This record gives sequence, C-alpha cells and structure tokens, in this order.
Amino acid sequence: MSGNDYDDRYAPWNQQEPLYETCPHCGGDGGVYYNENGDEMCAMDYERLSEEDKSLWTLDECEHCDGIGAIITEPWEIDSDDYD
Repeated sequence: MSGNDYDDRYAPWNQQEPLYETCPHCGGDGGVYYNENGDEMCAMDYERLSEEDKSLWTLDECEHCDGIGAIITEPWEIDSDDYD
C-alpha cells in the first residue's frame, strides 16, 4: 500500500452512513407501557396522562431497538467478487 488510504474502500471515511428505520416491533414508540393489571398503552397515550396517572404505568423497553424506536439497517456493501 502506498500510504494513501483515500482510495481504500474499507477506510472509515469511505463507508456509507448507517440507515435507520422505524422499529417494526414497537412501532417507533421504544416500548410498551403497562400497568399492574396487564393493560398496555402506547407512548402517545402515555404522554397525555397526568403526572399522577403516569406513576401507575411502567415502560417495558423494546428489546429489538433498546428503547430507541429505530433500528439500523445495513448499508449496501460492495461485493469484492464483482471486481476481479
């Protein structure tokens, strides 16, 4: 290698940015709120509650997106076999 890594396709600056999409498991809410009776509520409805009512609900974070509401999709990668 010549010391010039600008042409190296595996260098960090030549990698594509990760793409994010809404988590299909939680719908982008980051999880589901539930109470002691087992009732479930989405994040939008939870935000409408008073502070006193919010204390009765617990967030069960989505295990697929770790509560973020979005997952990273793999960017398209160059197949080095195509360039022999």
